[in-house]
Amino acid sequence: CQTTCGANTPIVEKNHSLSRGLKSAVVKLAKQSLPVTTIAKIVGISPSSVARILYHDFQRPQRLAKLPEQLCFDEFKSVGRSYSFIAIDAKKHNLISILDDRLSKNICAYFENRYSLEERSAVKSVVI
Repeated sequence: CQTTCGANTPIVEKNHSLSRGLKSAVVKLAKQSLPVTTIAKIVGISPSSVARILYHDFQRPQRLAKLPEQLCFDEFKSVGRSYSFIAIDAKKHNLISILDDRLSKNICAYFENRYSLEERSAVKSVVI
């Protein structure tokens, strides 16, 4: 008949296979600063699924109307041996961005492509 169907349930989002409870458990474990591989073993899913939950499902920073005056930049070990970049508002602790790598050229390109020179010039300090 060339059609497909799927069951609908409030436990799992449409077109997803991991439950909302499982995703919530992943986030709670991540808040305890556990590595992705450890979280994956505890909840019984792959490390890539844990990373996808943390970086895509729950971390969707939008372009801010304007950059805050104080920014914090850091790098962290994300998956395997690779490092990622994170930027947050220093006062409110709101996430601004997570980038897949920590290369200066990519960080500069990210901010240059999203914020005008005037917006970038309004930043008074960057803590690294």
